[in-house]
Amino acid sequence: MNEQDSSTELRDIRRRLNRLEEAVTRAGIPLIEAAQPTVPVTPEPPSKKDVLGRIVGDLSRPSPPPILSAAEVVEEKQPAAPTVPTPAASIADAVHDSALPVLPEITASERPVAGGLFELRSGLKTDERPAKEPPRSFGGLELAIGTRWVAWAGAILLVLAVGFFVKFAYDQGWLNITPVWRCVLAAAFGLGLIGAGEVTLRKLGRVASVGLFAAGLGILYLTAFATYQYFHLTTQAGAFGLLTVVTAIGVAITWRSHMLTVGVLTLVGGYLAPFLLPGASTFAAGLPLYASSLLVLALMGSALSPERLRPLRYVGLGLHVLITTLWLQTPDVRLGLSLTFLAAWWCAIATELVLAARRGQSADGNAIASFVSTLWLTGTGIWQVNNAVPDAGEWLALFCVCIAAATLTLAAWVGGGWAGLRDGPRDAGRKLAASLWLQGGILLVTAAGLYFHGRGIESVGRTVSWLVMAVGCIELARRLPSRGVEVFGLILGTLALLRLWSIDIRLPEMALVRATCDYPMIGELVFSYNVPLVLLAMLAVFVGAMRLRKDVSPALPPILSIIGSLGWLWLCVIAGRGMPVTIGWWLGGMLLGGLRDLGRRERFFEIAVAAMVLAAVRWFGVDAVAGRFSPGWNAADLWPVLNVQMLTALLITGGAIWLSRVEERTSEGAKKSAPALIAAAVCFVLLALSFEVDRVVSQFVAARAGWPEEWARVLWITLLWAAGSLGLVVAGRRSQCASYVSCGRVLLCVAAIGWLTLGTLLPRALLGAAHCSVVFNLQFAVGAALLGILAWTNRPPASPAETDGPDGASQPQPERQLRAAGWILAALVGLWLGSLELDRAVGLNAARLESPFVVRQTAFSVFWALYAIGLVAIGFARRVAWSRYAGLALLGLTLLKVVTVDMSQAQYLYRVLSLLALGIVLIVTSLAYARLSKRLLGGRTPVSS
Repeated sequence: MNEQDSSTELRDIRRRLNRLEEAVTRAGIPLIEAAQPTVPVTPEPPSKKDVLGRIVGDLSRPSPPPILSAAEVVEEKQPAAPTVPTPAASIADAVHDSALPVLPEITASERPVAGGLFELRSGLKTDERPAKEPPRSFGGLELAIGTRWVAWAGAILLVLAVGFFVKFAYDQGWLNITPVWRCVLAAAFGLGLIGAGEVTLRKLGRVASVGLFAAGLGILYLTAFATYQYFHLTTQAGAFGLLTVVTAIGVAITWRSHMLTVGVLTLVGGYLAPFLLPGASTFAAGLPLYASSLLVLALMGSALSPERLRPLRYVGLGLHVLITTLWLQTPDVRLGLSLTFLAAWWCAIATELVLAARRGQSADGNAIASFVSTLWLTGTGIWQVNNAVPDAGEWLALFCVCIAAATLTLAAWVGGGWAGLRDGPRDAGRKLAASLWLQGGILLVTAAGLYFHGRGIESVGRTVSWLVMAVGCIELARRLPSRGVEVFGLILGTLALLRLWSIDIRLPEMALVRATCDYPMIGELVFSYNVPLVLLAMLAVFVGAMRLRKDVSPALPPILSIIGSLGWLWLCVIAGRGMPVTIGWWLGGMLLGGLRDLGRRERFFEIAVAAMVLAAVRWFGVDAVAGRFSPGWNAADLWPVLNVQMLTALLITGGAIWLSRVEERTSEGAKKSAPALIAAAVCFVLLALSFEVDRVVSQFVAARAGWPEEWARVLWITLLWAAGSLGLVVAGRRSQCASYVSCGRVLLCVAAIGWLTLGTLLPRALLGAAHCSVVFNLQFAVGAALLGILAWTNRPPASPAETDGPDGASQPQPERQLRAAGWILAALVGLWLGSLELDRAVGLNAARLESPFVVRQTAFSVFWALYAIGLVAIGFARRVAWSRYAGLALLGLTLLKVVTVDMSQAQYLYRVLSLLALGIVLIVTSLAYARLSKRLLGGRTPVSS
């Protein structure tokens, strides 16, 4: 076959495949893209006559092999390793039994369209015809309506019809027979229906006979009840016996037919008998024995026919709980009799549950039924014991312990001992064991709560016992290990903490002060029963956080550590008044920081830092500020610096520095944050020293300096912060630490702003100029010191880490902004210094001057103009644009002041002098700009002069 014949044959095959593809698409067969390569297999390729049969064959194969794409059909096959196509590989491969010859490449216009037959979902079978789909069964809602619902409705209607017909016949006088025969005929009719149900069961099955059985039992129940209630043919005991016989018939039918409907009707009728005929039993144990028999029958049906009669367990359990609870409320029930029957009923229920769990049946139902039965047994038993022996907490606790021992023993037997807790509820037996373990734990918790039944301080024993049990559960969960035990311990611990917070801590007996230790000028320590209780809770929480399993959620140990730390803070508040509270918070932070290596998972170090910060905040807000402004504060009460307040501040500062050093030595990531922490500690020390400066000024400086006390206090504190900022900048430049330098500059800016506002303008506006020497005074000295420190700290540093150009262009943006703010404040401080001293000089010589106002304003104008020239000159010399702008702005402000203020009240001579001086200043400034403009513009010619 030549190349032309091969191409013709291939096009013919393609046309046929396209037609077949359309047929398959119309048939609804899904088409997908097949991009997987051909998988070599060993079966022989199919013959040509099976191609069409394979295409229309069975398409339900679950795991189809891959399909060849169109490109693989025409691909040249290797002669050394020929590929055998799969049975459903490709239609083109199935046409020829041997390998195809080399064919020309198919053009893009001739390629099959995506989604074609080459992309047909594989799954075709070659050896079987498509199996016929089985007919759908008649089920679902339609089956339920046509069988069960209709049968129930028929039975109810049949019973009602018989009842109404008998009543109608009796009213019409048709039944002129005695009441005995009426009951006999009704019973015979009911038995006849049951017989018809038996025949129907044998001939047609359960579905057809359920209505007849239900109707027959219903008529028998009504007849037995009517013999006593309406016809008075028998006593209560006799009617109760008849109802018991009918119940036995229903049980027999249930066992015979395995019908759940009949069983439920039998249980309902049987348990309704004591309600319909109260007091029918002739001895004390009659009713509980009768109820016990019904419960046993329900449990036996559930055990012997679990597929059909399993719901009888739940129906019987619910009805039994209802009727026996009402029986236990009767006053003539003895404690021993009630506890005996309660134990027997619980054992019967547990036996059936264990049997079902051993068989691997009803895993969830077993656990729920066991929990409900134990809860009911415990609740009714506690109620019975409490009614018989009031305020007998020890007996109630013993009762709960006995039930807990039974449940835990049964859990260990069913769940395979500790393995059930360790492996988790994987099957029915383990799920029942998990429910029993949980019941035992809850019963032990209840026993502890019942033992400490007092309303006063004795009730705190519940919280203590629950905390101990919670820690024990966490430790047990770590050793097993067991997730469920750990969760139970956490829940129990949470309940204990909630009870402590909401109930125990509010008891008057707990909050009563037992002992106090009062320290003058420091505070006092208070001891009450709340102190050991909160301390125990805090220790329990910390132990629980540290003993949690390794695979626990990573967020849980830190949460418990935070709760324990809050408990410590609360304990300090309860046990202290004044400074001891702050010292206690600091001590807690130090202890947690020391336990850093033991509590990495619990985040002890982070919590320690937070505790240190809280101690610092409390020291500032409560101990320092609130104490300073309290009505009884006196500066002479304590020595400056040598007092507990300053000592506490130093302790907090030292603790913060120690924590930063510890973290810096043990963590690489903390090396960047440690300088910031140390700088914050230094700021805190300066804050503490500020209060001591306040004390020194109040005791010594103010009276001797002749300054008002508030004014002197602000100036000395400003000088203190300026000195501290200078120390930080020096330390930062020596250690090449940018954090120290930045913090120092910020503090210096704060000090400068404080001097400009609180130290100069505000006192001048409120108190006037201080009567002291010009220049040689405290205000000028502090301002000059600030100006010098600002100039020195903002000069270009020699350190390679901070080297920058004249404008600081190479520094980071925050550093440049801090330097610019420092220079601006320095300029303002210099302006303020000269202005204030001129004002003070005029004020001191006001009596000798003819016009003090004019002299003061003229002096201000001249000084401001000269100062503006100085700023412009500095801007030219250092190439600092903001300095030139500030000088020009100050010149403009001075000119405006001269025109509006100075000329308003000045004499002719003063006006001339002011204008002359200002004109000279402006001319000198313009000449300086004209001469230096080329230098400022980088050698370029200015646009305009």
